[in-house]
Amino acid sequence: EKAETERDTARRLTKIAEDRAAAAEEKVSLVPQATITNVRIAEKKKDIDIFVAFNIKNRKSSKGIVKASFYFANGRPLRNKNGTISISEEFTPKLVSENLTVKLSMSYAELNIAQPSNLHFRFRIYDKSTEKFLDRKPYSKPFRYDPHKN
Repeated sequence: EKAETERDTARRLTKIAEDRAAAAEEKVSLVPQATITNVRIAEKKKDIDIFVAFNIKNRKSSKGIVKASFYFANGRPLRNKNGTISISEEFTPKLVSENLTVKLSMSYAELNIAQPSNLHFRFRIYDKSTEKFLDRKPYSKPFRYDPHKN
């Protein structure tokens, strides 16, 4: 009888541990996240289009923002009278897990640079409802800007 009680207790404890592990796994899998997979830059005569491809999970129907900030190669941000130069675009995923591409556009005049410069774009994905970044770290892409070419 004692052995039976110990087996029942062991089974009950095993079941509790399995349930907790399953709940923890389910919780982890529901964490909102985004990963930038590619950035393509299309230069035009007077402006630039940037296509940001990313995978987003667990944000179905929640508004988000893709943001690109502009920096010199040494890490110093490009600034204008309003602060750091950046562009952004809203998106809303339709699925629980989805691959999206968002187009960002701006005029070269907004860069306000007179000399050829090595720049970096830093991209982030922001969730409007939680007010947090969904990507773990910024995605950086170098870019050579020559105002005489454009």
